[in-house]
Amino acid sequence: MLETVDTFLEKIFQNLESAGINVYDFELDHICYRVETLQRYNESKKDLEKKLSC
Repeated sequence: MLETVDTFLEKIFQNLESAGINVYDFELDHICYRVETLQRYNESKKDLEKKLSC
């Protein structure tokens, strides 16, 4: 699975900041995350939903 949702997002924002792209004034409405199979997609989706419902 994703290392953790928080770590995944931190890496994205760190890379954007390193590239000089400021996104902090924008609302995050979606993120694309590619997986190899439908089964992996369903597992990842379930894990992400658990994290976001906390």
